[in-house]
Amino acid sequence: KSVPEKCAWPLAMAHALRALAGHTLPALPGRVKWPALTNFSFAKDKYRAMVLAGNREMSEVWVNPGAALTCFREVFPEIVESRGITRIPEDAFAAWEQPRTQHADQRNGDRSNEVRVCLDAGEPADSHFDYLAVGGPASLAAAALQTTTRASAHVTYAVTARCDSNHDGSAYYYHQRDALPVYVNRVNRGPYCVYIDLKKRILGWRWTADQAERDRNHVKISLSWANISLRHVFTIFVPNFYHMLMDIYVRDPKQSQMRHAVEHSRLTDHVVAHLERHCDIPKEAFTIHGPDRACYVGFPHSTEPSAHFNWLNKYVELPFHTIDTSNFGPLVKQVLTFPRDGLINPFVFENLRSVVARAGGQCIDGFRLTSIHVAPSAADPAKLRATRVGWTDKHGVRHLSTVNTLICSLGPSSSMRVVPASLRQCVEAWRASTPGKSTALLTARLYLRQAINGFKAAWFRGSQLYKDFMWAAGSSSVLLLCLDRTRVSDEKLHVILRFLDGVNQHWTPIADRSAIGEDGTPLHFVALQMTGGGNFPSRLVRPDYLLNLLYTTEEVYGLRELAAGGAITYDVVQVRGCGRAVSAKNTVAFQPIANNCVASYALGGIGMSTMFPNGLLMNALADPAGGCRADRLRRGDVGPEGDIAARFGENIFVGIDYTTMVDDPQTAARAVGLDPALGITERVWLAICGAIPWAAYAGYVLLAH
Repeated sequence: KSVPEKCAWPLAMAHALRALAGHTLPALPGRVKWPALTNFSFAKDKYRAMVLAGNREMSEVWVNPGAALTCFREVFPEIVESRGITRIPEDAFAAWEQPRTQHADQRNGDRSNEVRVCLDAGEPADSHFDYLAVGGPASLAAAALQTTTRASAHVTYAVTARCDSNHDGSAYYYHQRDALPVYVNRVNRGPYCVYIDLKKRILGWRWTADQAERDRNHVKISLSWANISLRHVFTIFVPNFYHMLMDIYVRDPKQSQMRHAVEHSRLTDHVVAHLERHCDIPKEAFTIHGPDRACYVGFPHSTEPSAHFNWLNKYVELPFHTIDTSNFGPLVKQVLTFPRDGLINPFVFENLRSVVARAGGQCIDGFRLTSIHVAPSAADPAKLRATRVGWTDKHGVRHLSTVNTLICSLGPSSSMRVVPASLRQCVEAWRASTPGKSTALLTARLYLRQAINGFKAAWFRGSQLYKDFMWAAGSSSVLLLCLDRTRVSDEKLHVILRFLDGVNQHWTPIADRSAIGEDGTPLHFVALQMTGGGNFPSRLVRPDYLLNLLYTTEEVYGLRELAAGGAITYDVVQVRGCGRAVSAKNTVAFQPIANNCVASYALGGIGMSTMFPNGLLMNALADPAGGCRADRLRRGDVGPEGDIAARFGENIFVGIDYTTMVDDPQTAARAVGLDPALGITERVWLAICGAIPWAAYAGYVLLAH
């Protein structure tokens, strides 16, 4: 499809529209020299030495200093500009390094990625946002979708830095099958993770290095024991094991959390089609599908992939079929293709920002959200509405702005801390909202709420708004391949340009383009993203993952055989950690903060794959007319009455149980101190505490007689 002349498309959008089927950029002009790449030899030696030296966490972002760096920047300048590959600044992850504690903002100043939620004190504002979406992929998708509504809100999208949200480290794929919690694979379950980590440490790092090189099923899992606290055991590990047991062994498969997570991911096609209709932009500017574009590879001595996915189809429909393996590496024993899955366009963020700009909205870079100010809702003082936001711009200047609607998706490095209001502030807020009403009983209930909040803040995580989560880090590498098209068939190139994955490993094409060699030979350059592994709780990766992935990549594509004949040369360009936030449920999580404000967090590594339905859901939850009751969430009745059906022809949320993904909407109101009602967990604990003295007395009576 040609670029529409009526639109002032940015350069990145023009590239995306020329490459609707395969990330293909325009051919390079002039003649290009065959690059002197090392075929992974330098990287293999580097990472084997690091494994032998103790397999310690890698804190650096490593950029290959050889010919791969120069060649990549010359061949793919658009990707360098768009995603910052090879140009990640040294302090890119500074916000990640700040401790996520109750008072992090006081110690770390503007470097902390903590947001305070506090009662509005009525301070004067210097600006206004009608609709503000802050953060990563989900917020950007929400802003783009907001421009398609009938509401006349002026849309603003703001982001601090792309490293705060982790999308540049993520693989750009859309796969419904990976929306499943990772515990569907045995190697990702808690007891096995402990076993494999101890096995590596006991048998030694030479054994680990040899296994990483030889075993295509090498388990790329490890534990950062120094970061595991007793809190993690009770808030993440034990509940996660419980959810695994319930989903796999107890619940009806069709009512499992796994099914609802996949059904939520499946809404991507509906949302992208909606953007295509209303924005006059081809859907391939966002997601890319095609024959055999998303495949799953299996190696010898592992569970048959078809048997694994036949089992998963008991829970949710995941259609697939096997395809020929002749153009894959010699060790690949089975390949499955999933027709519903595909790729995310490499310029999707530029394209979505274009949607916002074309609708008259604005995009702000260097925006760091520091505080959310809330006030009692006019209809119900026990419910909150967001009134102002505090933020700093890229120059460090502080601002306070009024806001009508607020969407947050701040990435794994963020946290939200509630600053409790005093008893006097809460009583005055209720009096102002309900004049003439007696407050004697209310004051007593609010005093009890203050006592409960104080106890939770002192002994638990009472001031933290999000449910507990931890970091889990995989490796994220960019590879450069140069192919001699006279020796590489079209079928082989098509395999390289697919999204491939296995257990805890993924290969995603970033971009490709053709060129002419110095001797007139047609060449083809491909940039691939190679991701995999899981080290937790940590944002840093371990080198045995990299070592195994380098050898596995050669086996998946048969690169060594091609290189021996001079048909290809390849190398690593950049290596970095790919940290994500994981909660006990191992799926996406949303926290309604007020009736016009919602935040997503702990997306579990599928933030890219679910970015479009996440954005739509947050818009629905942040609409004051929509409500957020548990009975409606359970049946998927989200948003204002009839709004979703009017926009999509049907309510596409119906049938999805969102109580597994959306937290209690009154959490923030209770933590601030305005809602005196007890939550379910608080009632259970109070009942237990109340029963203990009676149980002790009954025991005493029994023993006495």
